[in-house]
Amino acid sequence: MAIKARGRATLRVVGSAIILIGLVISIFLNYLFIKNIIFNLITIAILLPWLLMSILLKFELNFFKNNLKNGILVLIIYSILMFTMLIIWSWSNIVIILIVNFLNFLLLICWHFSLSIFKKKKIIFLISGLGYTIGIIWISVIMLSEIHLILTINMIIIFSGLILILGIEYNLQKLGYLNYN
Repeated sequence: MAIKARGRATLRVVGSAIILIGLVISIFLNYLFIKNIIFNLITIAILLPWLLMSILLKFELNFFKNNLKNGILVLIIYSILMFTMLIIWSWSNIVIILIVNFLNFLLLICWHFSLSIFKKKKIIFLISGLGYTIGIIWISVIMLSEIHLILTINMIIIFSGLILILGIEYNLQKLGYLNYN
């Protein structure tokens, strides 16, 4: 990008950082949904390797890029085993745990593709971000407690990151500095 667009492009990174902050807050909010400490630890144990893999892919290390299919396969098997442990442990909280993990995965996908300039990845970014937002609104409507306010604040943080990225990219595209592939 030209030097003129450098300041605006930096705001894209700020938007991505805002989404990452929202993801970390969302992980900590799991404790409000799931009252059992073991379920919380397993939920974090499911999401943390995916987050680590996403971060390592952002650094574009050759080892992880070359072994992406194997890494994803290992993470899928690992996640299935962890979910199986949850199902064996107890059926009572499994729906809540699945919803919370699904929403966190949507947010992780949103963050991972937030700075992409490829059209397909940008669509995935947008769909996963909106899916997370709709899911949180749905959960907030169901739960009428103090969690509602915390969820709303976190959703606003994440949505502001989404809007910041999309607004800056629209501006850069309009000025001719950014073209989606």
